[in-house]
Amino acid sequence: MRIWFSYRRFRRYRQIINVLVKNGFGGLLELLRLRRLRRRKRLSTGVFPSTRAKRLRLAMTELGPTFIKVGQMLSTRADIVPADIIQELQKLQDQVPSVPADLIIPEIEIELKSPVKAIFSEFDEVPLAAASI
Repeated sequence: MRIWFSYRRFRRYRQIINVLVKNGFGGLLELLRLRRLRRRKRLSTGVFPSTRAKRLRLAMTELGPTFIKVGQMLSTRADIVPADIIQELQKLQDQVPSVPADLIIPEIEIELKSPVKAIFSEFDEVPLAAASI
């Protein structure tokens, strides 16, 4: 039998839960019975000035590319998602933070098996835009 709940996964689950709590979605812990995975320290004051839709978008952005992609897909589903959330999640289509060049350059070099300076005559470390595929 394969163990599906590795320590690495546990850390990610805990990170997801803490971001959701920080953004005002702590009630999900009770609903999903995941309260014990939350870190012991207090993460929020309980006062959330932003709308539910904005807090959801910010949480998805903080959680990274997979959650951004889920938000992008949900933004097209007017049949199952409320209009206020769709309007906010549509910002994930063209208003997402870019990945820093110091994280991108090593990936390019691994994939292309050559230094960036040897491949490109110019490489601007400031991105023109951020996109997902």
